[in-house]
Order: sequence, then C-alpha cells, then structure tokens
Amino acid sequence: MVVSACGSTGGRASSENLTPAQRNLREEADRFNQTIGEGAIAGAIVGGILGALVSDDNRLAGAAIGAAAGAVVGGGAGYFVAVQNEDYASQEDRLEAEIAAAQQDVARYREIVRTTQQVVDQHKARIAQLNAQYRSGQVSLTTVQSEQATMRQDLELIDGLIQENRNMVANYDEEIAANRQQGVPAQSLSAARADLVREREALQAQYDELVAAVSGLPTE
Repeated sequence: MVVSACGSTGGRASSENLTPAQRNLREEADRFNQTIGEGAIAGAIVGGILGALVSDDNRLAGAAIGAAAGAVVGGGAGYFVAVQNEDYASQEDRLEAEIAAAQQDVARYREIVRTTQQVVDQHKARIAQLNAQYRSGQVSLTTVQSEQATMRQDLELIDGLIQENRNMVANYDEEIAANRQQGVPAQSLSAARADLVREREALQAQYDELVAAVSGLPTE
C-alpha cells in the first residue's frame, strides 16, 4: 500500500496545455515516484524480514511493522537504491559506485532547478497577463481560477521534489557516517551532499517565488 500511495500522482492538467518546461517538471516528478517505489519495495522486503526475526511474540505483526518502517526508510533513496543493493568485490568498488551515483543525483537536481526556473518565469509572466486581462474584463474569474489550479499543481510537484531531496540527503548522511566508521574516505560523498543541499535551497527559493506570484491572482 505504501508503494501504491507513493506512485499516485493525483489529478494533472492535460499535457496538451502544458509548456515544454512543465512537461519536463512532470517527468522529473514521475521519476521521483518510480524511485520512491523501487526504494520502498527494497526497504519493505528487508524491513519485513528483520521485523519477523526480532518479534518473538507475534512474528506476523513484527513483519508488518518492519515492512512499513523499511518502506519509509527505502523511499526517496535516489540513485543510491541501485548502488546499495549491489554486491561489490571490494569497499573501494562500492565507494566508486556511490560517488558515480552521487554525481548523477547532483546533475539531476541541477537540471530540475533549471527547468523549475523556466516554469516559474512562465507562470509569473502569465500571472501578470491574467491580472491585466481580468481588470479589463477580457477573462473571467473562472478562467483565472482554472489556470491557477494548474499553477498549484506545479507547486505540489516542486514541493515533492524538495521533499525527495531531503530524503536523499538523509540517506547520504547515513552512508557517510557508515563509511567513516569503517575508515572509508567520505569527502566526495560529503561534497555531493553539500551540492544537493544547495540545489534544494535554490528549489525552495523558486517555490517561494511562485507561491508569492500565485497569491497575487484575483480571488473575487
């Protein structure tokens, strides 16, 4: 059920009415849902096994609780999902794979920030146009509200990507801590983590910018 809930994208505006930047934003959100699902499945399997093993009184309940907890932990793992579920010949090979995955995570979020800025700029221009048209009687409040709904959908997508980033950074923190305990260098992963946080901060600023712009639309 957790996987099913994560995969649900809710109501979406027709793709025919979307700009290329909006389509790209939705593709990234869909990739997020797929990644969440894959991570949740892996986490649920491991969590279910561990829950059954540690719960002597009620193994069924223990497995269910463990699976639920594992799904939460597994969600939002980014490219680390594939990396952490593989077997490696050495710790050095594992670290190399982790660094490559980290570079992919950072590159993905840089592209998301670029796309999101395009979406925000387009919406701000349209909001200015809608306000002028509404004041002159060229468009109705219903039209304004319809377009506002699409803008709010984009805000939900951006917020989801921000939360995904938070989950990914949490996974990085766990892996960095584990590597340090084993004496494995963590500088590259720490640098990638810092890059991800910067991209999230940029994404949050774009989200706040769009929230402020949407709030300027007429309501009556």
